[in-house]
Amino acid sequence: MNKLWLLAILLLLGTGMALGFNAIREKKETAAFVPGELLVQFKADVTEPTAKRLIQEAGASLKQRIGPEALYLVSFPEKTPVERMLARFKKLPEVDFAEPNGIVQGLFLDWVFPAEAYAEPAKSTLGAGAPVKVAVIDTAIDASHPALSGKIVPGYNFTSNSTNTQSTGSGVDWHGTAVSGRVLDGAGDANVQIMPVTALSAGGSGSWANVINAVNYATDNGATVINLSLGGSGYSEALQRSIDRANEKGVIVVAAAGNTGADQQFYPAAYRGVISVAATNESGQKASFSTYNSTVDISAPGQTQKLLTHGGGTRMAAGTSFSSPFITGMVAMLKSAFPFLTGSQVETVLKTQAKSLEGKNNSKYNGKLGAGFLNALDVGRWMREIRDGTFRFPWQAAPPRPAPPVVAPPQPIPQTPWLARGKGHKGTYVLSPHGDVVVQESKK
Repeated sequence: MNKLWLLAILLLLGTGMALGFNAIREKKETAAFVPGELLVQFKADVTEPTAKRLIQEAGASLKQRIGPEALYLVSFPEKTPVERMLARFKKLPEVDFAEPNGIVQGLFLDWVFPAEAYAEPAKSTLGAGAPVKVAVIDTAIDASHPALSGKIVPGYNFTSNSTNTQSTGSGVDWHGTAVSGRVLDGAGDANVQIMPVTALSAGGSGSWANVINAVNYATDNGATVINLSLGGSGYSEALQRSIDRANEKGVIVVAAAGNTGADQQFYPAAYRGVISVAATNESGQKASFSTYNSTVDISAPGQTQKLLTHGGGTRMAAGTSFSSPFITGMVAMLKSAFPFLTGSQVETVLKTQAKSLEGKNNSKYNGKLGAGFLNALDVGRWMREIRDGTFRFPWQAAPPRPAPPVVAPPQPIPQTPWLARGKGHKGTYVLSPHGDVVVQESKK
C-alpha cells in the first residue's frame, strides 16, 4: 500500500511539473491591467494644453505622451475603480477612445520536454546581402554574449527610460538574449543586426504602454522587422494603431501566438498586420502548450530549444517565444537577399514555402496552425538556393521584371508640317512627322 501511495504522489508531482508552470504562466498573462493607469487617445484636433486640462478635470494626472499621435498615459488613484475612470473619459467628445494599460508577459516555459531534441541552427555561406535591422522588443539582452558579437546596434530601454539595454541576469532577464539568438538561427548567415528595445522588466512583465513606445521607437529608427515574443489576452486599440503605423512604413511585425494551449485570440499576435507564429516540435506536430486559432499564419519549432542565455552560455527552454523569432530571422534573411519584397510578399513566400502540417496528428487543429511549418532544414535550404540563384518565388511575390533598356530620346521634330509629299495611284499621300501615312483622295 505504501508503494502505491508513493507511486500516486510521484505521478501527481510529475503532472504538476508538466502542467503547473504553464498554469502559473498563463495566470500571469491574463492579469488585467496596471492599477491606476489608462491609455487615452484624444481626437486629432485636440491640442496638448486642452488634453492636459481635460485629464486634470477628470481627476487624473498626465504621466506620458506616447508617440506622434494624441495618445496619453494617465494615472489616477488606485482606489478609484478603473470602470469609473474609463466612463469619465469615454463620455468626453474630445476623446477617441480610452482603455486600461494592459499587462503583458514573455511567453516561455522554463522547463524541458524530455522526449524532444533541439535542432542546431543551419550553417552555410549566404554572403553579406543588404543589412537588415531586427528590433527585439523584449527584456534587456546580453550584448557581450560571444554569439551576438558584432550583431548589436543601439536601442532603448523603456523600463528605465535610458539607452542601457544590457541585461543583469536576474529573474528572466535572459529571455531577450534567447530570443535574439533564435533570430540569428532563423537568419542563417544573412546580414542581420539586432536592435534591443526593452519593454519587459527582468521579471518578464511589461505594459501595453511600454510595448507601444517600443514599436514606435523601432519604426522610427530604421527597423525592418519587429519581433514580439510577448503578449496577453487583452486587446489594445492603441497598440493596434501603432502596428498599423509600422506596417504603413514598411516594417514587418512578427509575434508569438501564445502559450495557453487553447483556441483563443492572443495579442499582439492576433492583430491585423502581424505574422502570428504557433509552436511545433521539429517534426511539425503542435506543441501541447501552443495557442492555436484562425489568426495563426505559420508554425515553427518551439518545443525545447537550445538557447543563448545571459553570461555567455546556453540553456534549454520552450515556448512560442522561440518560435516567433525563428520566423523573424527567416523574414530578415528574405529581406536581406531581396530588399524589394513587401511585407505581404514576404508573408506569401513563408506560407508557400512551409511544409504541410497534415498527417502529423494535427487534424483537430486544421485551419488553426497557419499554412504549415518551417524548421532549421529550411534555413539551410533557403541559404543554398539564394546563394545559387535558384530560390523560387510564388507568382504573388515574384521579383520585379528587369527595367527596359534605355532608349535614346527622339530627335526634335522639324518645324515643317510635312516631311514628304508625293503622288500615289489613288491620290496624294502625306507622311506626317510621326511616320503616319495620310492618303488624300484625288478630286474628280
